[in-house]
Amino acid sequence: MKQARKRTDMFSEEQIVKIFSNIEDIYLFNQKILRQLEECFMEDDPHASEIGAVFLNNVSLLRSLHWEGG
Repeated sequence: MKQARKRTDMFSEEQIVKIFSNIEDIYLFNQKILRQLEECFMEDDPHASEIGAVFLNNVSLLRSLHWEGG
């Protein structure tokens, strides 16, 4: 974000706000998902890890970040 602000020839303040408005939320979401994925991953049997459940359990958070398609 700092780099984008330095490039006033490329980005207006309005564009920066639109692009980066939820960057902190995305970062926190990624941290949370990574922890959950690491917890459920079974190194000895990766196919049994059931990582899909991590995403299903976080649907409401995905919706709040406006990542859901459609």
